[in-house]
Amino acid sequence: MFIILVGCSSEEDARFIVNQNGDSVGVPLNATTQELQGISFGPKRTTGSINDICLLDSLLFIKNDKLFTYGDDKEAYVFWNIDRAKIGHRFLRVGEGPDEVYSPQLIKLINTNQESSSIDYFNFGNAGLYRIKPTNASQPQLLFQVPKKYSQIQSCVKINDSIFAFVGPLDMGEVIIANIFDSSEIVVPHKQPLNRELNREEAKRLAVADIGYNRAHNCLYYWSIDFNSIYLRHIDGSPFKTYSFGTNKNIQEDGYSSDYMYYYSLKSEGDFIYGLYVGISSVEGFLEEYIPLFKSELHLYNIRTDEVTRYKLDRLVNYCTIDFDQRLIYAVEEDNEDQPIVVYKMN
Repeated sequence: MFIILVGCSSEEDARFIVNQNGDSVGVPLNATTQELQGISFGPKRTTGSINDICLLDSLLFIKNDKLFTYGDDKEAYVFWNIDRAKIGHRFLRVGEGPDEVYSPQLIKLINTNQESSSIDYFNFGNAGLYRIKPTNASQPQLLFQVPKKYSQIQSCVKINDSIFAFVGPLDMGEVIIANIFDSSEIVVPHKQPLNRELNREEAKRLAVADIGYNRAHNCLYYWSIDFNSIYLRHIDGSPFKTYSFGTNKNIQEDGYSSDYMYYYSLKSEGDFIYGLYVGISSVEGFLEEYIPLFKSELHLYNIRTDEVTRYKLDRLVNYCTIDFDQRLIYAVEEDNEDQPIVVYKMN
């Protein structure tokens, strides 16, 4: 993953806050805290470089980020099914064919679609949002092509057959909500955290990196690892809720930095939105042997009740997904290429 660490910020006294409907004053949330111990899970030394993890129809899938083959099969695939201690079927082949992708590093897992038993992904190479069924012979379906007038798009999500939302550079707005039926667009302006105009580097850091859609509440949610907040909006662009933990130490009187990392790997299902949290500072070149000293948290928010559970994990992990039926958290451990998948039992 991208995390290289230098120090840990104390968040023991930090509070969870919710801001409703754009209110400037937040309401404290009561949090339940649990400490979890993980167990290494899945096959050993065969998974390549895992870039995300998800569940679909009770099956576990990983997104591989390298040209990694398995067994006698010399073809490389982006998505792999993990079936207990072995590799299951794989799909979305890497190559130069019409139904292949040039590089797995150009692919971002967006979400799973339970109704159609498929996975949505964004291709940075052509700024297209695709859907694919998890079978060996499946062919990707183009859902939405980001208009060419927008560049450097970071993520895109489908709301319905007509409406899509995407995020990218700061100068295009915080979120763009596009209706392909009538060609209309809603541009959500970016919040201004400083009392002056941002310079080029600050604007780049403040750009939203990821976006998702919660069907149960018909809302968008988006985030960036530089933010200590998760932002929820109605599909008309109006503010819904903002969940925050502690304060954003990247915002200083003399400018904006990316010294601290907060929320990453967010997902949503039903009434819940959840993601990993670190609240640590970073610097390039930190020694890897110190990585075991740092541990991730998983924050589980209930959108309907505004309750939050704070899971303190026993190690630093990169990506996560929750099996709510089995009360299990699957995560990918940082700096563990031997058996990187970890499973936690939720109390």
